[in-house]
Amino acid sequence: MHEVKVESVELKYPSLKLVSDLDDASKNLVWEGWVQPIRSIEHLSAILDDLENDRAVIISGDGEISHNPQCSIEHFEHRLLSQLTSPTRLFKIRVEDFGDNQLPVTRVLEPQITKELCRHTWGVDEICGFAPWEYPWDSNTSSIVEFIDHMMIWLIKWNVFAQTSEWIGSEKRHDKKFLIKTIRPTQPCYCGSGKLYELCHRIDDGFSLFGEIWILFESWLEKYKSKINRF
Repeated sequence: MHEVKVESVELKYPSLKLVSDLDDASKNLVWEGWVQPIRSIEHLSAILDDLENDRAVIISGDGEISHNPQCSIEHFEHRLLSQLTSPTRLFKIRVEDFGDNQLPVTRVLEPQITKELCRHTWGVDEICGFAPWEYPWDSNTSSIVEFIDHMMIWLIKWNVFAQTSEWIGSEKRHDKKFLIKTIRPTQPCYCGSGKLYELCHRIDDGFSLFGEIWILFESWLEKYKSKINRF
């Protein structure tokens, strides 16, 4: 399985170099390297418009983002285009695959993300590119290349945000009230641990919102779950 993942990344992202020991199956797979999601501003307005409206874009070799040639939308100059002074910015990233159902992690090594520019991140430099409960990670079937593709989209959106203070495209809220209302107990936890929400952050989230009554409710629900499920 390690060899398949390494080969797939070499084919799609040759600039990402394996820095971990491939021969040690017990070790995580780790890649580092430079990527440049936008390399030409020729169709940048169309790309920004498509991303802002959650439409598909093309992600080719080494993560280059281009406009979908099948797109039939008439695009005009994007409202944020004139504010982008560095649209073709390079990023040095580190991708770590844990070899289990824990979601891989991508960190931005350069440029350094300051606290003021944190948006959809874990901590400061760890990318939160999509909702784990909507795209459950299975190490045996999920594609590490497709995961990195999501990261390329995030890099473009973050680069726009860093220069304009606007995040393009739809966003998932991160507050506990939204999370506990949205994620079912049997869906993967938002933290990317690979555990079910009910076995990870759900109790703590509920307690922070509702206090001890939440613990009592969870205990009651666990005790009578089998009876409730009959109805």
